[in-house]
Amino acid sequence: MSNSLFRSAARAYGSRVVAVVLTGYLDDGTVGLQAVKKRGGVAIVQDPKEAEYPSMPKSALRYVKVDRCLPLAEIPHLLVQLSKQPATEQEAYPMTEEIEIESNIAQQQMNTKELLENVEAIGTRTTYTCPECNGSIWQVNNSEPLRFRCHTGHSFTADTFLAEQTQNLEKALWSAARIMEEKVIFFRQMSERMGNYNLQSAAAKYEDHAKNLDAEVSLIRDIILNGFAIKQNIAETDEEEPH
Repeated sequence: MSNSLFRSAARAYGSRVVAVVLTGYLDDGTVGLQAVKKRGGVAIVQDPKEAEYPSMPKSALRYVKVDRCLPLAEIPHLLVQLSKQPATEQEAYPMTEEIEIESNIAQQQMNTKELLENVEAIGTRTTYTCPECNGSIWQVNNSEPLRFRCHTGHSFTADTFLAEQTQNLEKALWSAARIMEEKVIFFRQMSERMGNYNLQSAAAKYEDHAKNLDAEVSLIRDIILNGFAIKQNIAETDEEEPH
């Protein structure tokens, strides 16, 4: 949400914008902060060393030439000071085509043809699908951090995209485990019924199916609880301090 807010503010108010990124998970705000700087605004970031969740401040420092990096307690005083100073001359920071296009996409005021044309103008189609709507995904050209957009308007950095993929994978595995558990219960119900009819061979067959499927459910549960595919997260693998 911070990216859309910052970009919208940069588009509307240009050099009069002061954007602040505080503690937070993943990298929300980084791309929006870039838009603020392109329009001559001021970028402020909380010192990640004191942030409860340093991912957002670290990302901002890594990809944006921020104006100030301060402890949280010092930021309010700086905001008061900046509010009393004149903004940078806007003529030196004209609207970029990329900010205009991405703002138009986010506003969702275009038809399907226009949306596709705008996404094509700033990105290259990939083989990935959008984790929100399962639509096609475009990689935004020359973007740091790596970013993706779908033609319906969803936008992701690489970290966010991975987090969404991981969440969707976990949901799919839990859904598979639930359906398989229902099948285990049904097999055992059928085994009991066959036993009541003295059809011992059929009863044993259903019980054997239930045991085999139950073992497979255990494997899926282990993947969900302990598997690399669920636990791995890009945001947690890079702990290098930004410079």
